Amino acid sequence: MNDWQLVVFCRQILVTLLLFGSICFFFL
Repeated sequence: MNDWQLVVFCRQILVTLLLFGSICFFFL
């Protein structure tokens, strides 16, 4: 894996966690 691919992968994980967290917070 290249460095930029790792950065994009980590960024996608962070975005997914943020979306999931905001959805859970909205339904609580």
